[in-house]
Amino acid sequence: MGISVAQALCVPSLKEARLVAGKDGLMRTVECIGLMEGRDSVKWVEKNSLIVNNSRALERFTPDEWVALVDELVKRHAAGMALKVGRYVKEIPPSALERANVRGFPLVALPLEAGAAQIINDVCYALFRTKPVNDEASRTNALLKDIALEREDRALLRETLSDLGWKSRKPFGVVAFQDRLSTAAPHRDDVAQSAQLPDWTVTFKQACADAGFSYCFPIGGFAFAVTVLSGEPDPSECLAARAVQARELLQRRLPRSVWYAGVGRVYDSLMSLPDACWEARATLAVSLVQESPTAVIEYKDLGFLGILLDVRNRDRLARTVDEALASLRAYDEEHDSECERTLRVHARNGMSVRKTATALFLHENTVRYRLSVIDGLLASGIFKGGRQVNTDLLCYLYRWQLSMQATGDVYVASYLEE
Repeated sequence: MGISVAQALCVPSLKEARLVAGKDGLMRTVECIGLMEGRDSVKWVEKNSLIVNNSRALERFTPDEWVALVDELVKRHAAGMALKVGRYVKEIPPSALERANVRGFPLVALPLEAGAAQIINDVCYALFRTKPVNDEASRTNALLKDIALEREDRALLRETLSDLGWKSRKPFGVVAFQDRLSTAAPHRDDVAQSAQLPDWTVTFKQACADAGFSYCFPIGGFAFAVTVLSGEPDPSECLAARAVQARELLQRRLPRSVWYAGVGRVYDSLMSLPDACWEARATLAVSLVQESPTAVIEYKDLGFLGILLDVRNRDRLARTVDEALASLRAYDEEHDSECERTLRVHARNGMSVRKTATALFLHENTVRYRLSVIDGLLASGIFKGGRQVNTDLLCYLYRWQLSMQATGDVYVASYLEE
């Protein structure tokens, strides 16, 4: 259950917004907010999400790409898209407006002064107030997800926690799970049609509960399990042991899958849940970018990477990678080269020259030459961020970002929704 697009347009921060196409879709259901920060972001759009965008990612879209974007968002069951018109995008192409009208997909023009943070707060507050509550556990799961996504005012969240009988300050730990063998996992239709396949929602939640995790919820392509560690003599050791047990139970009860887990640090306040979830997901992503991922990986085992990936560094780290890639892109535009694309493909292919050459239809020596050029550029100061980063590290961090963002066909995220 959620709110309609029409109801979302009534929240204070959207009252000045204009519906420019897709009025037949005003009754589409909005269950969450989504952001599009790049061309590839559409791959991670959640079902029934209202996309809020400043249009920067769409600045260079051709009319055909606009039409394809509308079709892809409809395919992924997005509720609609609200974007700023007049700055990066001067106007939405008529062909895209026509396609949105035909498919009943709401396109909303935001005023230039509209703030994404306020829109997210207003819409999520409306969603929170209309969310059905079947039992205390479901209500707590929903509340913890809201805390993790920072959807609500912190004072209101503390008040709601108090209503549930929770004290915000209690030791707890978070583990991020992902099933990476998506080709072996059943689709929804398979589950509905075959009594022999397990109920993924019930099985996942039961496995986590049997291992001592009282609450679990999905965010993106990751599933998070939360356990309270009050009274444990060594909370960190207990958290790791429960993660191992939960992973083993999942592997045994869902044998068609291959499960991996990332264990974050223990925190002493539930208001730190956003950082705890990010940390667990970042830890798991470190494992997943390796050629042979570790089944259960702990934050404390990351060594130097643990310092680099500390939650306090996440914004700066993202900017560093983005600025480095932007510098390569600027060089490409000036010299008609393909350094940025080569680096991205090289990273996606595990830094293998052979695989990169195959993907780019190039000779391996050509790839080696391009990588040597990139090495020289990064070392010579083309990257204006005031920090030097070598090619291998940039590739690794880019792969890590992709793993952090990727959902793929991660079934636990689909089947855990309340």
